[in-house]
Amino acid sequence: MLVSGQHLFAGAVWAAHGIEIKTAIVALLVGILVGITGMGGGALMTPALIFLGVGHASSVVTADLTAAAIYKTGGAVVHWREGSPNVRLAAFLICGSVPMAFLGPHLVRWISPKINIDTFLTLCIGFALLLAAITYALRLYVQLRRRAKGLGRGGNDRIVRPVPTILVGALGGLLVGVTSVGSGSVRC
Repeated sequence: MLVSGQHLFAGAVWAAHGIEIKTAIVALLVGILVGITGMGGGALMTPALIFLGVGHASSVVTADLTAAAIYKTGGAVVHWREGSPNVRLAAFLICGSVPMAFLGPHLVRWISPKINIDTFLTLCIGFALLLAAITYALRLYVQLRRRAKGLGRGGNDRIVRPVPTILVGALGGLLVGVTSVGSGSVRC
């Protein structure tokens, strides 16, 4: 009797809270992977939530952007206190990324007024994930080449080129604004 009661309770809990339990498990795994690889959480969490069927692509992207706005603000405050951000670099990235992040959802509506928005967003997320994987592999390749030549990571006094930095920020902002994938993954 006790064993069947436990199975009934476990089945009832799983039936009532299965998606929350799955989401928590995936969030833990994504957190571990982000900690190990340094890759952005949006590149991992957004597709995982869509795959689990947590919601439509548009609601998953919105939820991920909202969460990212909160924790990235906290991360920026911590870096500011430590004196570690390159303020000039950040300013140029912000000049490109913020306007494009706000423009991204309007571009989606303008580009895909007649097709299913979730289908379009899923396609955009797939493109963003491919771009993230390519830039991640490219960054690893460049780092390996630098090590093979005996060069270090470079100093903290890197040359900041305004136009390319603003363009990279704009691309990242557009990807984030449309898909929530990009800010932590697409960086060179």
